[in-house]
Amino acid sequence: MRIAKKRYALQKLHSTKFADIETEVKRLHKAEFWADEFASKINAIDPKPYEIKPIKHGDTEYMLIATDFHAGLEVSNFLGDYSIDVMKRRFIDITEQIVSKLKPCRLTIALLGDDVHFHLVESLSSMFLTLVLRGFRLRIAHTPGNHDYINRGSARVNEESFARFTAWGLRCKFEHFAQIEFIETVNHMALIPFFEYNVLALHGHQTKKLSNFDKLLRKHNLLEIVAGHYHCYRVESMDNVPVYYNNAFCSGDEYAANLGLGSEPGCRLIEYGKKGRISDTLIRFDC
Repeated sequence: MRIAKKRYALQKLHSTKFADIETEVKRLHKAEFWADEFASKINAIDPKPYEIKPIKHGDTEYMLIATDFHAGLEVSNFLGDYSIDVMKRRFIDITEQIVSKLKPCRLTIALLGDDVHFHLVESLSSMFLTLVLRGFRLRIAHTPGNHDYINRGSARVNEESFARFTAWGLRCKFEHFAQIEFIETVNHMALIPFFEYNVLALHGHQTKKLSNFDKLLRKHNLLEIVAGHYHCYRVESMDNVPVYYNNAFCSGDEYAANLGLGSEPGCRLIEYGKKGRISDTLIRFDC
């Protein structure tokens, strides 16, 4: 009799235990339970604001990247319109946006080639002068593109043989400005110093050689490579060195579209800190 009672008690305890477990499991599988749990936890949070250290002047630097101008290109298609007049309006637009986005500071401007036409000097000169008058100090890195070589013909523009004079013309006009510094170009590349590292600027058609740059420039603490050439934004890694290909200044033509080259035109504004790249912003054109 006692054994039967004990057995009954154990069975009841066992069934009650499993019933409680099943009830708890069912409760945990209901959205209302978790909503109540989250609500109680969230209401219990008493956030305190962080004590943010003020950003000191000089803790960040900016670089504007403009590439693949193809000045003189005439385009009117589903990809957009482009001409000398459109190019000039875009320079006005980009200058206005820089002035509105940044306080006067040291601004590096990387011009990464495929200028194609000497008329580019006029727009760049107006841009430089406007920024200087607004209080900016400029560093200019100007590298040639594959359409800028004097001894090479072009299927697009007959006058591109004069494009190599763009950098020379800008130096002649602005080398006496104390607010403007020109970074030397060696072997069609410019090594741009930021803080304790360097950024390598080039056009980008030398892709077969990029894998050698880490070894060649290791002593210069190379952070990254910025390039153009492909008329689209993309990021690759070569020998653990990031390579940033940037949007073209010009609109796409049929030749580029047939090769799959093209994305939204614009310039890139890069922000650098002591430890490297902080932000990368596409500055879009209004025209």
